[in-house]
Amino acid sequence: RAAGDAEGDVFNLGMSTVCYFIEDSAGNESTCCFDVIIMDCESPRIQCPSDILNAACGATPPASFVAAARDNCDASVTITSQLFNTISGCGSTNIEVYQFIATDDAGNTSQCFAQFGTVDAVAPVITTGASDGASTCLSADIDLLGWLNNNGGAEANDACGTVSWSYEFVGGVMTGCSGAPNVTVTFTATDECGNSTTT
Repeated sequence: RAAGDAEGDVFNLGMSTVCYFIEDSAGNESTCCFDVIIMDCESPRIQCPSDILNAACGATPPASFVAAARDNCDASVTITSQLFNTISGCGSTNIEVYQFIATDDAGNTSQCFAQFGTVDAVAPVITTGASDGASTCLSADIDLLGWLNNNGGAEANDACGTVSWSYEFVGGVMTGCSGAPNVTVTFTATDECGNSTTT
């Protein structure tokens, strides 16, 4: 039992009982008690990681892509995360939206969102370069068309999507017996994000 009153005392979370005793000079005593109930009604404060929007295609969020939280009553706030939404981009790129939720011991929660996005800045890789074609003048037009449709035998792959081919003549395009004896063609491999390379 302490002399004085409870004014200014700091109470722990939960219920505390405060009793007052009064005694006169003859030793007679009276008592009254009351309960002080401290509840945690305040949500934790959560801070999401910074958005990452320039990761390489196929990358996953790094270990540092986590939220932090603090609470006025709970020293160890529980933080969970989940994939909330995925926004598709070109090729295999996308933006993933993650939801982070902080929960204290009293069940109070707060949430925030952060984005992790991938980009494709790498051109397709030519695995087989285009090779020269040959024909006779009588079948040159047909053979040229077949050679063009086959991309001159060139092949390419891309780590972040599919590859499409196009070609461009350098100089004249006429062939056959009355045309140019040869033509030069540049083949271009372009991925779904617009990166390209030529052969």
